Amino acid sequence: MSNLLNQSLGRYHILEQLGEGGMATVYKARDLNLERDVAVKVIRAENFGSAILERILKRFEREAKSLARLTHPNIVPILDYGETDGAPYLVMPYLPGGTLKGRLKGPIPYREAVQMLIPIAQALVHAHGQGIVHRDIKPSNILITRTGEPMLADFGIAKILDSEETRDLTSTGVGIGTPEYMAPEQGLGQADERADIYALGIVLYEMVTGRIPFRADTPMAILLKKNQEPLPRPSQFVSGLPASVENVLIKALARDPNYRYQTMQELLDALGRLGRDESVTVEMPREKKNSLWILAGIGGLIALAVCGIGLFAVGKLLASDSQPTESVPFTQPVPVSPIFTNPPAWTESPVQPPIINPTVTPAPPSQDQAGMVYIPEGEFRMGSDTETTKNFCKENHSNCDGFADASPQHTVFLSAFWIDKFEVTNSMFEKFINAKNYKTDAEKDGYGEVWEGGSSIVEDSQKVSGADWRHPTGPGSSISGLENHPVVQVSWRDAKLYCQWAGKRLPTEAEWEMAARGNSASYFPWGSEFNCQLGNYDDERNIDSFILENGSANCDGFARTAPVGSFLRGKSPYDLFDMSGNVWEWVADWYDKNYYLSSPSANPLGPSDGTMRVYRGGSWFSEMKYLYVPFRQANPPSYHDDITGFRCAANP
Repeated sequence: MSNLLNQSLGRYHILEQLGEGGMATVYKARDLNLERDVAVKVIRAENFGSAILERILKRFEREAKSLARLTHPNIVPILDYGETDGAPYLVMPYLPGGTLKGRLKGPIPYREAVQMLIPIAQALVHAHGQGIVHRDIKPSNILITRTGEPMLADFGIAKILDSEETRDLTSTGVGIGTPEYMAPEQGLGQADERADIYALGIVLYEMVTGRIPFRADTPMAILLKKNQEPLPRPSQFVSGLPASVENVLIKALARDPNYRYQTMQELLDALGRLGRDESVTVEMPREKKNSLWILAGIGGLIALAVCGIGLFAVGKLLASDSQPTESVPFTQPVPVSPIFTNPPAWTESPVQPPIINPTVTPAPPSQDQAGMVYIPEGEFRMGSDTETTKNFCKENHSNCDGFADASPQHTVFLSAFWIDKFEVTNSMFEKFINAKNYKTDAEKDGYGEVWEGGSSIVEDSQKVSGADWRHPTGPGSSISGLENHPVVQVSWRDAKLYCQWAGKRLPTEAEWEMAARGNSASYFPWGSEFNCQLGNYDDERNIDSFILENGSANCDGFARTAPVGSFLRGKSPYDLFDMSGNVWEWVADWYDKNYYLSSPSANPLGPSDGTMRVYRGGSWFSEMKYLYVPFRQANPPSYHDDITGFRCAANP
C-alpha cells in the first residue's frame, strides 16, 4: 500500500498514521465537511489475492452498511466507508484516549477489571443478538474515551473479512483473530459467540494477573498449548484473589466450548455478581487433556505452516493460553442485573496517549438498592424536527399534533450521571412508605385519576374515590401480585421525595432523553421502526394500525402495566428498560412549550418556575405517537393517575 500521509480520501485528509497490523493500517484524518478528526482504517489489499480481493470489494458496501447499524454505546461506530486504489476503508470516530493495551502495566484490582469489562460484555451481548461474532477481542481493540470509558473496536474487520467468500484466507497468510486471545476451536475456523466469551476471559485474566496464561514463540505453539496444557490457576499469581473470580475465569476459559458460559449474557451476569462482591460458583466437569479432532486439525495447519504458509497476521500482544484438566467445585449463578458503566458512542477514536490507570465510577449508594446505569458525559441531539416527526407520525395516525414543543432539535452537552435501569416498582415504593410513614398525594386527596376506554389521552380519565398507589384503579383493585410492576398514582412531589429518600433525585428532561436514545436521532429507544412487541402501549383500543398478523390487538401481551424489564429487545442504547411505554415518567423540569428556543446548550435544568412538571415516555394507555422519545407531556406537580410513575437519577 502506498503511503497515504497528506493525501485525501474523498473528504478525509490523512494527517498521521496511528498504527498498523496484519489486516489494516489506521490513520488519523480530518473530515473536511464536518470539520472534525476521524480515524480511517484502510484494509491492506496486498494481503489478498486478486480473486479474494474482488469478492471482498463486492460485499464491502453491503456489510459496511450493515455494520453502521450496529449501534451501541460501547461499540466504536462506523461513520462512513469507501475505497482507494482497490483497498476498502472504514471511517470511525477518533478516540484520543488510547487503548486498554496501553494501560496494562501490571495487575489491577479485580473489581476495577470487572467494571472495565462489563460495558464490553454488554456490547457483545448486543452484537451477538444481531448475529455478529467479533472474533478478535483483545486489549488493543478496547479503546478508551477521554473520560476513561471503554469501547470495543474492529467489528468491521471481523465481519467484512470473515465470510464464506473469504474463508480461504489462511491460504494467503492472513487469518481472523489473534492467537494469544483466540479460543482453541477458532484455529480450525469454527467460532460462535462462545469464542468471544473465551477471548474476553483471556483479557480479564490478563488484567487481573498481569500476564496472559501462556507464552510461546509462534502462533502454532500457542494453539497447541491451549489444547495440551492446563490453565494456570490465577490465584498463583495474585495473592488473596477471591475464589469467585477464579471460578469465573476457569469457566470462561474452558477448552471445550460446551463447558464455557453458553451466552455472553451468562458471563455478563457473573461479572455483575463479581462487581457487587457476590459469590459466584459454577459446576464444571473434568476436561480431557487433549482432543484428537482438534489436534488433528492443528496438525494439518502446522503442515501448511511448514510449507511456508503463515496462519495469522496479527498485532503482537505477547500472550498464551491453556485449559484446566481438574474438576473445580462450583454452582451455577442465578442471573442478576449488573450495574453497568456505559460510554457514549459519538465522541473520539484510537491512539496511544498518556498512560493512566483504568478508571471505574462506582455506583452511588441508595436506600432502594436499585440497579443503575452510568451515562458518561457527552453530547446528543435533543428534541425533534417538527415536520419530519409529524410526517412519520401521519403514516399511522390521523392526529399528529403535539410535537411543536419538542422543536427545534438542538445539541446538548451533559455531564456524567447515573439513572435507574428500571422504573420504580411497587415493592421499592413500599419500602419508602414504611421507612418514612409517608402518605401520598392520592391518599391525602382521597381519589386518583383512572384511565379507562375511549380514544383520547386528554378527556377520558375520571376521578375515582379510593384510588391510590396500593389501589391503582380504586378500592376494588390491589397491587398484590404486581410487586415488580411500576408504581402508579404517584404525583411529581411523591416521586421527588422518594428519590430524595433513596439518596438520588429525579432526572432532568435532557438526562432522560439522552438515556432513552443516546446520540441517535431515532424515534424510539430501539430505533426508528415501530414494533408493537418492543414496548407496552395501548394496542387494545386499535387506535394505531399495528396489530399482530393473526388479527389480535393485544400485541404487547399486557392489558395494563407490565413487570419492569419485560421488553428485552426494546431497551435503549444504554440498556435501560421501558423508556417508551409501560408508564409515563416524571422528570425534574418545569414545563414551558417554548423552552427549547432558548435552553442552554450545557446541562439544561428547565425553566426556573412554572405551573406544570414534565413527564416523558408514554404508557400502557398511550397510542404510538406518545411513545416517541422526543414527545413532551406535562401536568401539575400534585397530579396523579394510574398511567404515570418515575425513575431516579444521581450524580457520580
